[in-house]
Amino acid sequence: AKAEELINALDLDNITSRMAAADQLADRIGKDAIEPLKTLLTDATSPRKYIHILWVLHRLDGLNEEMLKQSLAHTSPMVRLHALRILRERKANQEAYHLQIQKALQDIDPHVQRAAIELLMDHREMSSVEATLSMLQTAPAHDTHLIYTSQLALRNLLRDNQLMKQVVAKEWSAEDAGFIASTLVDVASDDAAIFLSRYLESNSM
Repeated sequence: AKAEELINALDLDNITSRMAAADQLADRIGKDAIEPLKTLLTDATSPRKYIHILWVLHRLDGLNEEMLKQSLAHTSPMVRLHALRILRERKANQEAYHLQIQKALQDIDPHVQRAAIELLMDHREMSSVEATLSMLQTAPAHDTHLIYTSQLALRNLLRDNQLMKQVVAKEWSAEDAGFIASTLVDVASDDAAIFLSRYLESNSM
């Protein structure tokens, strides 16, 4: 099939056919597919087709910073979710998307929020710890996936020794200190032990 036919197939109802078309575009058509795909990254394109285009462009190294930022602000939560997943895979130069990640933490869609929390694991700084704690404070009790992802992100952040030293030196609210303490049972470091020891002097687990 020609490139145009394959691009049209990205909007078929059958996901197997869509995935096959995406593979053909990335593996057979290759770089020649980049320009026609880029022109379709608009609101006029259906979300499911838009998502396939994003991934094909990512595979072809044809997705630039502007296009990814545009996708992170898309009206469709599914597009925003996949844009965050692509950002997680890219790893390099994630600092350029710091504002978009922070905004995604406040997204109305919990799937987008979880993807943003996962990205915080790669940003080992105090603002990431604070953002994760804020998510634990506000996450609905029924959303166990969001709570677990936030706990996992907090644990991974606190496994960074320099960041853990900063956490020990900072004053925390009772609620935040409780979240941190409950995570530190899975963090093996001297500073984690210091924080936990201090917490247990006046609190119980």
